[in-house]
Order: sequence, then structure tokens, then C-alpha cells
Amino acid sequence: MMPSAPPEDRIPLAFIGLGAIGDKKLKAIDGTCFRLVAVADNNPTNTIQLPPGATLDRDWHTVLDNRNVGAVFVSTPLPTHFEIAAAALDAGKHVLLEKPAAQNPEEFRRLVERAYRSSGRLVVAFHAAFAPDLQWFVERFGEYGALTGIHCGFFDPYLRLAEPEVANRFASLGGSWLDSGVNALSVVASLVDLGSLEIHSALFGRVPLFPADVQASVSFSWANAAGCRSGTGVIDTSWAFGVSQKTTRLAAGQLDGELLLDHTAQRVVQWRSRGERQILFASSGDRLVNHYKGVFDAFGRHIMAGTDNLVVAQEIHRLLYQAMFPV
Repeated sequence: MMPSAPPEDRIPLAFIGLGAIGDKKLKAIDGTCFRLVAVADNNPTNTIQLPPGATLDRDWHTVLDNRNVGAVFVSTPLPTHFEIAAAALDAGKHVLLEKPAAQNPEEFRRLVERAYRSSGRLVVAFHAAFAPDLQWFVERFGEYGALTGIHCGFFDPYLRLAEPEVANRFASLGGSWLDSGVNALSVVASLVDLGSLEIHSALFGRVPLFPADVQASVSFSWANAAGCRSGTGVIDTSWAFGVSQKTTRLAAGQLDGELLLDHTAQRVVQWRSRGERQILFASSGDRLVNHYKGVFDAFGRHIMAGTDNLVVAQEIHRLLYQAMFPV
């Protein structure tokens, strides 16, 4: 975590779009190098308790015209990402863009080109990559040997057939693969070299009258340093199970049984071959606040260093779209 600067020295940040978890994102800023100075949201019901001096406006253009704003966090519905992020980059703002960055490969390509022409930095917010349980494992890679298997299960209770207005509202997320698959891929990116990852199959499930996929199952493999296929994995996403549960199961060469990274409970559990269960790590605090605190810390470091995360973002989006639009 970056050391907290005095309020007057913190980077002035604006939120464009609050969404259902705007309060958690606001809490995540506390202790980082940012201070919230403005919010743009066209839904007044999303209004949260803003810090003193922060302005609230319905029009995001007003935020971009504000010279006091140095960075923006774009957290609007997916179909608006390109327009708003591109305009923010053109205005010279540093941009933190909610995942996924764009709806399709062409939008993403154009956005990256825009970023490289801008004086501002573009960083994609892969919040699942900052799960405390995942970070715990990454710090201990060597203890378990080479990974041989990965299973990600990312489930949200977004599809409720008895409540079509709920389904319609979450349709703006683009479907379970775009919304949750990108999160899972960001976890996988912390574990293996995405450049060697190959997708083998991608199955998508839909229901009548719903415009996006509600379930997806994508299988893949990756190679070791010698170029040999060394591990296999599956990512399952679903909005149809009625649960909020996100886990990653790992198998490794020197691991007895398997490790369960429970991203929802923020803990790591080892299930040994004889059925024994041991909790190896547990974290406290609100899960999403913890995730987004990592996102904001990383965004601040990128701004200070003049860098971005577009190399890994391009790999994640390449695989995300490859499953959707196979050649």
C-alpha cells in the first residue's frame, strides 16, 4: 500500500458513474494517494455521502472540463466505456477504467491507441487480481511447485426470471462471460503466463428473452518455459445459480490435494488427499473494499511512475474476446 499523503498533496480524483457499490469504492480511496473532488452520475438514487467539497453533477462532460480533476475512475455501463474513457484521455486525464475496458476487440484496440497518444495514463481496474487470498498464494508460489490445474468459478445472482427488470438491468454488463470471465482471467494472469495460454473450447448458455449469456464454460491450457503444455484449466461463470460465490481451485506438482482460494470468504483452504481440511489464510474486512483499495494503490503507483497496465490488459482482453469471437 502506498503511504498516505496529506490531503492537499493527494491526486484530485473524480468518479464517473457510481453504481451499486459506489460506497465501497469511496471507502477504498481512504488511505491512498487520491482525494475525491467530483462525481458525475445520471441516477440521483446512486448518491452516496460525498466528502466535504466534492461536487455532484449529472453530466460527465462537466467533470472532464474541470481543471482541478487530475484523474477519473470510469465505472459506467459497459456500452459507454469507450466514449467516456476516450474523451477523458483526450482531455489529458489519467483514467482508471472498470473492467472489461470495452465491448469488443475493435473498441479496445482504438482505446489503447488513444491512450498511447494521450498525456494521461490508462489503467484497467482488474479488482479480482487484488484479492487478499490470491495475493497470499502468489507470494508463496515456490512452496507448491508448478501449477498443473486451475478451476475458476465466478457466480453472481443476476438472473432472476421472476424479476425481468433485474435481468434487464444487468444486461448492460454484457453477460456473465464479459462481466465475470474478465475477473477470472485477471486471477489466472497472476498465476500463469497468459502469452502461452490457449483456449480450447468456449460454451455459452442463454435463456429466452435475455440478450446476453447467463452461463459460460471456457477450457484452456498453458505452456511452461520450454514450450510444453504443462497445465489445464476451466473458467465457469454463471448468473443463474442464485448465489454470489467466487473461487479458484489450484492443483500443483508438490501440493497434497488442492488449494481453494475462496475469494468471497477471503481465505485459503487446503483439501488434502485424505480429506483433511486446513485453513491456511483468512482475511477480514469488506471484500470489495479490500479489492478496490488494491486497485487504487496500483493506479496511484502507475501515475507516479508514468506507467500503465496495458500489456497485461491486452492479453486478458485478447483471451476474453477470443472465447466470444473465435477465428
